[in-house]
Amino acid sequence: MTASPRPTRSSCSPPTRATTSLAPTWAAPGVAVDTATAGQTPYRCSYAPGQLGEVSTDIHSLLGFQTNDTASFFSQSQGESLYVTGASNTAPTVRQLERDVSGLTMVDPYDGPNPEPVAKWMVDPTAEQLLHFVNADPNRTPSFTVWPNPDVFFSGGTSDSCAANTTAATAATNCNLLNSGFSWNHGYYAPEVDNTWLGLVGPGVAHRGLDGHDSAAGPNSSGNAANGTTTVPEVSLQGTWADHTDIRPTLLALVGLHDDYVGDGRVLTEELTIRPGATGSPLFEAEAVCYKQLNSSVGLFGTDVIEADTAALKTGSAAGDGQYQTFLTQLQALGSARDKLAGQMKQELWNAEFKGTPLGGSGLLHTFECGALLGVANLGAHA
Repeated sequence: MTASPRPTRSSCSPPTRATTSLAPTWAAPGVAVDTATAGQTPYRCSYAPGQLGEVSTDIHSLLGFQTNDTASFFSQSQGESLYVTGASNTAPTVRQLERDVSGLTMVDPYDGPNPEPVAKWMVDPTAEQLLHFVNADPNRTPSFTVWPNPDVFFSGGTSDSCAANTTAATAATNCNLLNSGFSWNHGYYAPEVDNTWLGLVGPGVAHRGLDGHDSAAGPNSSGNAANGTTTVPEVSLQGTWADHTDIRPTLLALVGLHDDYVGDGRVLTEELTIRPGATGSPLFEAEAVCYKQLNSSVGLFGTDVIEADTAALKTGSAAGDGQYQTFLTQLQALGSARDKLAGQMKQELWNAEFKGTPLGGSGLLHTFECGALLGVANLGAHA
């Protein structure tokens, strides 16, 4: 691992002068930054050289020191995908590896000094399919996926090594190094990672200004020892929900074109001055909004699947795994219902957008069924 020397913690205190900054500001090592969030007390953080960067964590060695688990696996970094060759996702080796990874702890130099869980969220292949990870090549489907503390970048490959003379007692600290070559991570389930901006301008686009949070009120878990546990829907309550799949159909609708296939997105009529096809019906936006929460990887349904699967993967032991097996059967049934309904809804929305087909009673029925299915998923996540 190439990294900076182990850092001491940065110091943060109220500034000695007033500040007008309303959002956290990146600073080069060795400087002080005044920062504040709207409605909160400003504070100053002082960073010594070598105190900024991602926390590089040696996952293989940390597992060995803390759990004695020496299972062979390949680790693909950034939204950590773990591959165990030749084993099914329910094989005892994989299941024990999932339990052991879920129990790993580390000392985050940004939150320290107490150890905290490394893994924030975990999903198995059934959940990966519901989050749209899975394609036609089974070799590309991870045995399971781990989203760590957003400060953490797990090592990649099949092996790694912690600092010299590391023991089980010191691994939580010694298996982490601050890598100043990188400042931010991506590919995780975390509001700071999964929320971004989209700018729309041109003929047919409404002059709505900012439709959502401004930068000061956006996701921010700085100083939060529970870093990464806030969900995306929790910080996405203001403005129109959209993701990348919605950009293409929205632009096509603006220029009067359409694809010859049904995509996963929908036209963002809330942002337009025109109403393409039959999207002027009040039924359209109600169904479109619910559809996104049902089918988006980080929507309400996807988030509840992540929460429920994370909890289920921690259960069981070598002596018995009945609780997880029961959960897996239930998740597969829930997923089949989601896939069927989402397919019907996106076809219906596309027909309204690009064929001018009114939604009618089926649109109202599907919106009702969508809300019910979101409720079932929520109950499963918080049972």
